[in-house]
Amino acid sequence: DSQSNASGSYHAGTLRAQELDFHFVGDADEQEKRRVSLISTFAHETQHALNRSSNEQAKNAFRQEITALAQSGQPVIDYTQPLLKRQQADIWNEATSEMAAWNAAVSYLQHKNPQQPVTLQEIYSKYERAAGFVDQSQPDANNKSTYTLKPGFVLNADMTLDAANPANIQAMRQYYFDPSFSMGECSNADYRNLYARSPLLDVQQAHMAHAGPGAKMMLDMSALKLSERLLEESGMPVLAPGGQMPYTDRQTPQIDRFFDHTYQ
Repeated sequence: DSQSNASGSYHAGTLRAQELDFHFVGDADEQEKRRVSLISTFAHETQHALNRSSNEQAKNAFRQEITALAQSGQPVIDYTQPLLKRQQADIWNEATSEMAAWNAAVSYLQHKNPQQPVTLQEIYSKYERAAGFVDQSQPDANNKSTYTLKPGFVLNADMTLDAANPANIQAMRQYYFDPSFSMGECSNADYRNLYARSPLLDVQQAHMAHAGPGAKMMLDMSALKLSERLLEESGMPVLAPGGQMPYTDRQTPQIDRFFDHTYQ
């Protein structure tokens, strides 16, 4: 969203608009690098827009599954599995969008010099986010570095990435989705905790509306790679009376835990 401290964002609601941070176009000494950044960011957010239909399908399937669980009548209702499925949809959304950014940067650089195939070194030097895809070695005795694709990525012959290749999705999860920080209201959340705010709000609503009296809401926070503190600091709404939503962590079921509403 617009408060995720990212260089761009796509608003999937009624507005369906892109928001880009244009501060990076003003440095006259690095115009080419700034131009590539703008092109790649626009491509990333455009892919989010193209993913909208698939994302809506994933959200609807998730809501149906957690509603059925909430209505199951169990004394302890574990919502971990549908949340894990929802996470996979979020990973796919970000992975395909960041690969679209890489592809746009590569295509632009190749178009600038069509007679000379673009290299990893050129991409690394002119695309600010290339370090998420390419490793640069330490300089040798001649002050020269080598540039290699990070393990797991599979390039096409034209140096683009195929978003339909599961290996590339997995590599994007490893190098982009999981390590990303400095997002959210306090600029300290990663993608998992940032994205989890909305589905956990859905879980709260389903549990409060359909679970039996005294039924416990269970989550496996370790399997989900979520942090109660980061979720709260990222502004996750808590709907329960008093701003406290009780839940049970599968790893420590003997401890009473609460999500606290901490952000206005």
